[in-house]
Formats: sequence, C-alpha cells, structure tokens
Amino acid sequence: MNTTNKSSGKVMNRQYYPANTLLFSEGDPGDCMFVVRSGRVEIFQERPQGRVVIGTVGQGELFGEMALIDGEPRMASARTINDCELMLVPGVTFRDHMDEATPFVKAVMGILVKNLRNVDRWHNQRTIKFMDDDPEILDAIAAGPVEDSSR
Repeated sequence: MNTTNKSSGKVMNRQYYPANTLLFSEGDPGDCMFVVRSGRVEIFQERPQGRVVIGTVGQGELFGEMALIDGEPRMASARTINDCELMLVPGVTFRDHMDEATPFVKAVMGILVKNLRNVDRWHNQRTIKFMDDDPEILDAIAAGPVEDSSR
C-alpha cells in the first residue's frame, strides 16, 4: 500500500514483514528509514563475541535515519521480532524535509550522528582490544562464579 506524504508529494510505502525478517545489514547503504506502525524491530550488531542487541523499536518509533543524515553505511542491522507493519520513508523524501531545516538544525543532527558513530567505533575497538589482551577472560566470565572449595 502506498501513502502520499502531502508535504513533499513523495510516496511512502507501507510494508508488512513477518517475524524474523532481516530488513538491512550493518554496512548496507541507507536508502530509506522506517517508521513502525505495529510490531517490534531489533537493532543489533555482530561483534567478535556474538550478536549484541543495541535496542528495540516499536509502534510510533523510527530507525534507519542515521545513514540518511550522514550518507554513511548502516552501523547496525535490523530484523523484525514479530510480524510488523512498517512505513518506508525514501531517502529523497527525508532529504526534501532536511532541505527545509535551518542550517543550525542540520548541523546539530550531523554532529549527533557523528558523535554516536564515534562512540560505537570506540566501544567496538575497546571490545576487540579487551579480547586481544586476554581472550581467556571471556571464557571465565561465561563460566560464571567459581566456588571456593578451600573452606
């Protein structure tokens, strides 16, 4: 189903996705953002220690906007947790609205996205460095507490 956005005349597509559908992968180019009409979507990254869930989004929330703001590839993947109805906002529609924003608002949005990407890179580098320094520590953490049998 298509819905016309009256302010820009561009078409937004309403799409239905079954549970466990991969919507996009980390590193993909961003050609649209999504608004959740119903259901829940998981945002995650694959890291050396496995899948890390960054968060979930539900009805009325949006995701996938960062790649449209700065033109960088997607920094995370997204998959449906359950059946979802999503509105796809094309990049051209998003950019038309951004063109209407003041230079100040554009600058703040760009800075926020840059800062978030920097924090993500820093966190990923720290995780990799931690594992390189002592990979056995992850095994110890996963094994849980050790009982002291000397008592």
